[in-house]
Amino acid sequence: MQKIQRDEILILSVNDQPVGHLWFSFLWSEIPFIDLIYIKEECRKRGLSRVLLGYLEAYLQARGFDVLYSSSQMDEPEPQAWHRHLGFTECGVIAGLNDGGIGEVFFRKAIYSRGHY
Repeated sequence: MQKIQRDEILILSVNDQPVGHLWFSFLWSEIPFIDLIYIKEECRKRGLSRVLLGYLEAYLQARGFDVLYSSSQMDEPEPQAWHRHLGFTECGVIAGLNDGGIGEVFFRKAIYSRGHY
């Protein structure tokens, strides 16, 4: 409920049916961070996560932000590949952060105004 009240969730619909969502937050109240992105399995590989990410980037850029952060567990190669494919670069690791001692890989992406991609 708080994500909705703070405008920190995006819902993606196709033909009036929800097919995905993106949750984000502001670390230390000022650094935009993707908490979760999800696309229904049957709708994947269609560029829909790029649509959600593009909307978030435009939303943040219009509010003066120039960078977006995200992360993935170290044992999740597909989400890491997704980040790299969409222009994120690795910017750090916290070892042992998750259950079972699994580390977290952090990613950073510069946000540019339209026309400067």
